[in-house]
Amino acid sequence: MGMFLSAVATDLSPEELNIEKKHMVKIGRLGVSDRAVFLSSLMLDRSRYVLFTDMNRIFKQVAMSKGGFTGKGIFGSMAYIVVELKSGHQISCAVQAEPFADTLLEEVAKRCPELPTHSREAEQKLRAAEEEEKRRYAEHLTPAAEATIEKLEAEKATLEKQPALYRQLSASAKQLRIVQRVNPSAKWVALVVLIMAICATAFGIVRLLQGGTTAIYVVFFGFAIIFLLAASRVLPNAQNNVQKVREANASAVEQMEHALVGEALDVPARYAHPVVIERMIRVIREGRAETPADALALVKKDLQALNSSVTVSQKEYDEVVEIKPMFLNFDYE
Repeated sequence: MGMFLSAVATDLSPEELNIEKKHMVKIGRLGVSDRAVFLSSLMLDRSRYVLFTDMNRIFKQVAMSKGGFTGKGIFGSMAYIVVELKSGHQISCAVQAEPFADTLLEEVAKRCPELPTHSREAEQKLRAAEEEEKRRYAEHLTPAAEATIEKLEAEKATLEKQPALYRQLSASAKQLRIVQRVNPSAKWVALVVLIMAICATAFGIVRLLQGGTTAIYVVFFGFAIIFLLAASRVLPNAQNNVQKVREANASAVEQMEHALVGEALDVPARYAHPVVIERMIRVIREGRAETPADALALVKKDLQALNSSVTVSQKEYDEVVEIKPMFLNFDYE
C-alpha cells in the first residue's frame, strides 16, 4: 500500500499521488479519491493509501456493540475500516466515529461500484434478509398503494440529494439521546477523580524533579486516569453538554426544514431520512397500509416495539440505530 505497504500493493508516482490528493474527499481522518482510499496512521491523517485496483473488498467492522435501544439509550461503538487486498493481506484502520465509516463506504461505492463494500459474512446475511423481506410482500397491491409507493420513491430520491443534512439529523439525534441518558452525578464524580489525578500527576512530577524513586509511577498513574476519563466521554464537554447538543439537534431539524421548503414530503423534517421513507414503502409492500400517513404511523409503531430483547436482522438493526433516536427525542410525535 502506498507509503507503507508497497510490497503488497501498488505505489503511485509523486505526480499521480498529488492529483489524487487534489481530488480527494476528506472524511474525518480518512479520504477517498477517484482511484484510492486514504487511511490514517496512529498519528497522521490520510498518511497512506490503497488503490481500488489492489482491493478485493472494503468494509466496516464494529469492535464493540452499539448496545441497542433500551430505556437507557444507546452506547458508543468502535468502528474500523477493513481493506482486503488481492494479495491476501488485510489492513484495519480505526475510525473516529461510525458515521465516518458509513460515509466513506458510500463514497467508495459511488466511485468504484464494482468493489464490494461488505464483508463476505455480511453479504450472505443481507441476501438472506432481502429474501425474507420479499416473502413478506403482498402478492397484489391496490392502485392506491402502487401510487403511494411511486410518490414515496420520489420523496426518498429528494432526500438522498441532501446526504449531509439527513446524516447530521441522525447524528445529532443520537448524541442527544446519549447525553440525556447519562446520570448527571457520574459527570461530577468523574470531574472529582480528574482533579485528583491532576494533583497526583503534579505531585509525581515535583517528586521526580526532587529525585524521588517512585515518583514516576505516580506520574504514570495520574496520566492513566486522565486519559481513561477523557476516553470514556464522561467528563463535561461541548460534546456531552445537554443544552449544546439539544441546540445542535434543533439546528439540524431547522436546516432540513429550510432545505425542504417547497417540497411536499409526507414526513416531517424531524424525521426526514431516506431510511424512514424506505420503511414506509416496505410497510405498503407488505399490504399493511395504503396511504403515507398510515405507513408512517405503522413505522412509528414498529420502532416503538423494538427493544434490546427483540432479535432483528443486521439490516434492520442498522436502520433502527440510524433513525430511532430521532423518534425517541420527539416522543414519536
